[in-house]
Amino acid sequence: MKRADWFWVILIIVGAAFNRPISGYYTPPATGGIEYATPEPTPDVAEPIRLSGDEAGVLEPVEIKPGLYSATLTVTGARGWISSEGLSGGCWPLSLMVTDEGGGSDEDLFTSDGCRLVFDVSANAPWSLELIPIR
Repeated sequence: MKRADWFWVILIIVGAAFNRPISGYYTPPATGGIEYATPEPTPDVAEPIRLSGDEAGVLEPVEIKPGLYSATLTVTGARGWISSEGLSGGCWPLSLMVTDEGGGSDEDLFTSDGCRLVFDVSANAPWSLELIPIR
């Protein structure tokens, strides 16, 4: 056999070993009558929290349910930052900063064990803060 022929023989053997045709598409094995459990929905899933304004200041206290959140601060047309101060419960501190004079956004992860906190906003332009639950 030529060297090129050995390449195809090995390719066919390897493809057969992984139960995949040469084209690369996966052929799933038969389930054999196995039933898969569908997870029950979590009853206490946190809703996204969206805050916004046009000027700096300390916001009213906010209740944050337990979970991991993606926090995003967006400022339009100016620099700005936001920080949190816990009042009760357990929350990691949050501090986000937009340093571009033309505005922009900053994002970080935020963890809550169930807490109440206030946000201190320093932005003299339209801003928004989103806390989107990840889990």
